[in-house]
Amino acid sequence: MNTNIKSRLSLTSIYFYLILSIIGGALIPLSLAPFDVSIFSFIAPLIFLYLCFSNFNIKKKLLLGLTFGLSQHLVGSSWIYVSIHNFGNANFILAGFLTFLFILTLSLYSILKISIISKYFCNKNIINVIIVFPFIWVLIDLLQSYLFTGFPWGFLGYAHLHTYLSGYAPIITVYGLTYLTVLIAAIFYYIFNNLTLSKIRTYYSVKNITLLLLVLLLFLTGNSLSKYNWTKPYDKPIKIALIQGNIEQLMKWDENHFKHIIETYIELTKNVWNYDLIIWPENAITMPIPYSNILLNKLAEKTKEYNSNLILGLPEESLINKSIYYNIAILLNKNTYFQPHTNENNAQIYQKKHLVPFGEYMPFSNYLRGIIDFFDLPMSDFSQGPNKQDLFKLNLNNKSTVQIAPFICFEIAYPFTVIENSKKANIILTISNDTWFGKSLGPYQHLQIAQMRALETGKPVIRATNNGITAVIDHKGRIIDKAPRFVEYTLKSEILPRKI
Repeated sequence: MNTNIKSRLSLTSIYFYLILSIIGGALIPLSLAPFDVSIFSFIAPLIFLYLCFSNFNIKKKLLLGLTFGLSQHLVGSSWIYVSIHNFGNANFILAGFLTFLFILTLSLYSILKISIISKYFCNKNIINVIIVFPFIWVLIDLLQSYLFTGFPWGFLGYAHLHTYLSGYAPIITVYGLTYLTVLIAAIFYYIFNNLTLSKIRTYYSVKNITLLLLVLLLFLTGNSLSKYNWTKPYDKPIKIALIQGNIEQLMKWDENHFKHIIETYIELTKNVWNYDLIIWPENAITMPIPYSNILLNKLAEKTKEYNSNLILGLPEESLINKSIYYNIAILLNKNTYFQPHTNENNAQIYQKKHLVPFGEYMPFSNYLRGIIDFFDLPMSDFSQGPNKQDLFKLNLNNKSTVQIAPFICFEIAYPFTVIENSKKANIILTISNDTWFGKSLGPYQHLQIAQMRALETGKPVIRATNNGITAVIDHKGRIIDKAPRFVEYTLKSEILPRKI
């Protein structure tokens, strides 16, 4: 009888913890765009810490870590399914299976977190709770960012883009914000744990008050830092125009629609050729260099006529191997010329370095070609560009030179890469084609990431996309102008270049 009761209580207990882990995991994406419930960013790691210090054996704790991770990424990374199913034309079973594999892989990081804490730091002392736990959390987030090309997405620090903690971003980046978030959650866990003791001694009371004062100090200091400008204006504001073509994804790569697509961009640009900088999105032109050279020369002539600059995205065929393509951004101005039918040109070109998993490449794609239409689409498998590449240099009417750090789509999610490559830049540019992700959470998360890069670097960010979210972001990560989604649109704005 007693054994049965204990067994039932045990089952009830694990079910409760499983439900708690599901809630905790889901709270992380709910703290991010487009929901932006920042308080959830503290509750989620607090719950995770509670799971770590539960009385279950290691196997059950690993199950809790898995459930936490699956919940987090099922909510936050569901756009992967949209890409594979809606645009890759994979049936829902296969798309669901591949998405689950991806999410399962990401969930391993949660398992790793809970296993390390449970195995090596299971004592609830102040060192393990407040120092070790936040460190382990951020360390594994860094591992997620760079292991197997990395997936630096959905971190807790992004929830504090506009909170008091945002002031730390230029100093410690989004990873540091994540650390502070988990630290504050750990402090509250430690305090709550002390309060549950049968005897609350003065020693603990003093310690609790000290910890609460530390939390208050962190918020007040962050608020003060947010008012400080880490960069200063460079030259005068420049007039920019971001062209949102709103071209359907499958139409983009259909040669029968190529003329219509080009005419769309030309029409949207006709009244802004005199702007200092015009930007078309990623793969606005789908005909690769050198086959698009004649068109590029015509566009360059247009910029020469108005003394303007045009940046756009398109593929580039390798000089060495015609089966290899690069996803590139290119700057056209009065000095640009392409030799017809060859790759010879004097254009400023940037080749994308970090490719999108399930968007521009897929592990084991050689085995999946013919099964999923996505892998038979033109330009569905790009190659990586070199690590070190030059900044874009704009020649303006006032004869000043403004330098732009270009990034394509997914690359904006790598904090250290953006920070390092934009040190000498005055503006950060990201062109993207989030059409792959439909009406999912992906584009909102992507915009939030770009805003964080602006805040970290103290540099304005220009974000030009095919169907949204096209936006102009200032050096504090605030949106200055934004285009409506899923429409053809010419976003006219001004941006003030900045320097360190």
